[in-house]
Formats: sequence, C-alpha cells, structure tokens
Amino acid sequence: LILLAIDKIFEYSKEISNIKYQKSKIQIKDKKLIIWSILFIFSLISSFFAGHLQIFFYLFMTSFIYLTARWFQYGKRIEMLLLFVICYLLFVIATAIQWLPTLQFIFLSSRNLDQIPWQNPGWFIPWQNLIQFIAPDFFGNPATLNYWGIFNYGEFIGYVGIIPLIFAIFSMFSRHDKKTLFFGSLFFVSLIFSFPTFFAKLPFILNVPFLNSAQPTRLLSITDFCLSILAALGFDYFLKIKDKKKIFYSLGTILAPLVLLWVFVLYGNKLLNLVSPENIFVAKNNLILPTAMFLTTGTLFVALAFIKRGDKSITIMIYIIIVGLTVFDLLRFGFKFTPFTKKEYLFPNTKTINFLQKNLGNFRIMTTDSRIFPPNFSAFYRIESVDGYDPLYLRRYGELIAASERGEPNIDPPFGFNRIITPYNYESKIIDLLGVRYILSLSDLTSSKLTKVFQEGETRIYENKEVLPRVFFVRKIQTVRSKDEVIKEIFDKDFNPRNTAIVEPSAGVNINPPPGWTKGWTNGRIEIVEYSTNRIVITTENEGEGFLVLTDSFYPTWHAKIDGNKTKIYRTDYNFRGIFVPKGKHAIEFYDTLL
Repeated sequence: LILLAIDKIFEYSKEISNIKYQKSKIQIKDKKLIIWSILFIFSLISSFFAGHLQIFFYLFMTSFIYLTARWFQYGKRIEMLLLFVICYLLFVIATAIQWLPTLQFIFLSSRNLDQIPWQNPGWFIPWQNLIQFIAPDFFGNPATLNYWGIFNYGEFIGYVGIIPLIFAIFSMFSRHDKKTLFFGSLFFVSLIFSFPTFFAKLPFILNVPFLNSAQPTRLLSITDFCLSILAALGFDYFLKIKDKKKIFYSLGTILAPLVLLWVFVLYGNKLLNLVSPENIFVAKNNLILPTAMFLTTGTLFVALAFIKRGDKSITIMIYIIIVGLTVFDLLRFGFKFTPFTKKEYLFPNTKTINFLQKNLGNFRIMTTDSRIFPPNFSAFYRIESVDGYDPLYLRRYGELIAASERGEPNIDPPFGFNRIITPYNYESKIIDLLGVRYILSLSDLTSSKLTKVFQEGETRIYENKEVLPRVFFVRKIQTVRSKDEVIKEIFDKDFNPRNTAIVEPSAGVNINPPPGWTKGWTNGRIEIVEYSTNRIVITTENEGEGFLVLTDSFYPTWHAKIDGNKTKIYRTDYNFRGIFVPKGKHAIEFYDTLL
C-alpha cells in the first residue's frame, strides 16, 4: 500500500502539472492527490503500529529507496519532495506516542548486553538453508517434531511456493525494465545482508548502534516481498509473450539443485556421512512433494510452450490448474509453518493452576523447570511470575536476577539469559523480596524456607515461608551512591529487607524524609485496594511516619500520590519503588503517565 500510494502521488502530481486552464480537472486531481497522500501516511502509521520495529525499519528503508527512485524518474521536482517531507513529518507526529516511550525503554533495557553473539550459528541464515527456497522442510519441521537443522527454523525459510519462484526467476531472466531491475536488485541486496557475507557482518564488526542487536535473518521479509513482486511481473510477462519456451531457463535453474539434492539423499550421504540416516530419511520424505510440484508444473509449462494458439480452452484450463497448484502449495506450507491446535492443549485447566489462582493473591511464583510453565505462559492465567521472555526487558531487573542466580553481588554482563529470564535459585533473599510465595518443581526440594503444600502428578508446589508481601513498611532506610553499592548491601549477610530499604538517588535528588519527621518509623496496616496494569491503589494506617516499599519495577513514567498530592518515588532495593508516608490514614495511588 505504501508503494502504491507513492506511485499514485507521483502519477497525479505529474498529471496536474500537465493540465492547463482546466480548473475542474485540476481540482479532481488535487483531491485524488490528497487522498493518496493520506493513504501514504496511514499505511506508514499502520506498519509502525504493527509492533515489530526491525521489520518496520526494513520496510521503511525499502519504501524510502523506492520513493527516491521514483522522484528521480519523475524529474526531481522540489514540490514533490516537500510534499513527502510533510507526509513524513505527520507520520512522525502521529507515531510519537509510541516511539518516544519505546526509545526510552530501549535505553533502559538490556538489549545491547544480553544477546546471542553474532558469531554463533543461526545469527545469519546458513548457506545450506538456501535449499529451503525450493524444499522448505528439507531439514524437517518443528510442528512435526523432526527438525534437525540449525536453530531458528522460522527465520530461515524464504519459501514463496514452487510456481511463484519459477515466475520470479523468469522475470529476472527475461524482463528488462526498471521495475524488475529495482526489485531484483533489492532481492539480491537483502540476501547479501541476511547470509554470512562480509557486508552483512560489517554492522556487527563496526558495532553500529541498533543494527548491532538486530538479527539479519528478518531481512527475509523483504526478500520474500521482492520474490512476490517478481513473480507477479514474471507471470504478467509470460502471459504476453508468444515464445513460452523462455520459461525453460527458469525450470532448469530449479531442476539442477533438485537433482543434486536427490543425489545427496540417495547416494551422496553414504559416501560423505555428513548426516545421520534418520535425518536423511526426513530430508528424503520432504523432497517428494516439492519434486512432484515441480514436475507437474514443468509438464504444464511444456504443454503451454507447444500448444497450438487456437486451443484457448486448453490454455485457460492449464492456467487455472497452475493457479490452483499455487494456492494448494502455499496453504499447505502455511498451515504447517503456523500450526493450529486446541487451546486446551497449550493452556489446560489443572488442579495445580486452580490452586495457584485461588491462593496466590498479590504474590508471585517461580518454577525450577520450564516444562511446568514455559516463560510467559502463566500470564494467560493471570498468574504473576518472575520469569519471562521478551526482546526488551529492564536492565536493572536483568542485573538483579543475574546476581540472584550467581549468589553474589555480580551484575556484570553477559547475564546468560538471551531474553529468556528463568530464575532457579529459590534460596536467594532476592526471591523473597520479589514476593515469590510458591515454587513449582518436578522433583522434591529440600530447604528450611520451603514447605510442600500441594502436589498433582509430578508437579509439586512449595510455599516460601520467608516471602515478603507486594507492599510493606520498613523501619529504616539506608542511602547509597551507586547501584554497585546497593547490590553489595543486598548481599550483606546482615541485610534484612523486611526492616531496611536501600535507597539510591536519581536525577540528583537527595534522599531525606520531609521536615519534622522523626526517625522512629513504624510498620502499620496496608491494604491493596486496586491492582491493575497501569494503576495501583493502596490504603495505609500507621501510628508514625514510615517508608513504604512496593516490589514492582521502578520506571520513570510511574508516579505516586498520597491523598491526591504528588510525592516522590525513590528507586529502592536496586529495582523497586519506595515512598515516604506520613502517619495516620492515607490513600496512595501509583499510576503510569503513559496512559
């Protein structure tokens, strides 16, 4: 839609400049120009809000290059350049509500610290995975539990179908126009930067910001888009030409690797012994359908090449079969690539889950085995956990969990999570501070702080007797100057998070209680009245002044009010929130200003 809008804007702009002395026609063209400009902005906004910044970046760069090429083609007119500048500015303004907090989150995250090293296998598309443009499941498929290739099946496959691939190759062989040149060049550029070539490695060697944490395999989205366009151009050209035999070059381009693959699975591996017999069996079975598709399609193309011109009914029938085969091929692959299953299989209702939902309250859980609750799965049941899987997570939280797992005040990267935080060290006092009430395990646990309270099958639930509540008062605070000092104090054997909060300054703000406060702080009554994603309401009653700790992550966009009056939130115990609370009864509200 973006590229179409660009074409239409240039087209109507040129027509307007060519119309003279006919105001009615100019007005009609002006309206169409405005409509397509709005569609251009709308399509950019939609692609941005789709939610994947890396894919959007590739899409944006592709469309911008296309726009630049069209601008040169249509005479490099300054007024057109200004029109698109206005459109881009409107896009930036409209999406600021998302990209400003996103940038803030990125800078506070561990994105550039907790990554798979780019030298590892699978960071780029392996060269052998070129096979998957022809035989997508040559290395098996995770959906059928027989995948034997390098990890990351989903980002290695550029399969667009056998017939579309034939037409895409045909267009690059036979068409000699600017469209084919543009999308053909873009196709090869996207391949160059997604496979382990020298040019693809440059952003990581030079440590280019943002690009150095972006896995290049996702360039396949551009690769496949270009193949789709080239396939359409090739099919269009094939319909127009008289000499259908030109398609034979494309057929030969696919036939050659297919023959080599069959030679390898039937004879080559016995000599080279590169792959196990079980994997060869999988590869051979998954070669059958692509080969059958190719042979059937090849037969149809040969028929079209030698059919008489007068036999239109036969020609139409062959084209219908070709379209039908394409639909079958893509839907078959699509349903296997994105398999569907019953919700009850992935998210069953069990006695263990019912126990947690009934008894957990505002506490959290953790597991000693991810088979019980894979990261993020507990969210479906609204059960809060200390694990999680996200390409962006707070650096402070990652450092805290890393230290907890190491059992020492070591917050140095790398953390070893690779975006999947799965704490297992339930003996750590940080786990108590995080409000972990229940620990789930598939084996017996022996710990003085744990008591087994439930078992279903092999799944055991242990209650943590030393858990701290989500929100509580402490009797004193200790101020430090840096996060390194905080983590050292937390691991001090004399530190007790129930009585003491370690607070650090932020943005140069000194940490002092309000004037007139005494140091004899007390622990009073606390009740969580409302707890939602962006708002927390708490009521307190205390005989004296106190410092309240909320064990939710500290974040700049969160603010607090006491009885409607704003109060300062301090970063507490390395990653959490703390506020000073006057004596007496009060209503405290934590709220997120992103709303």
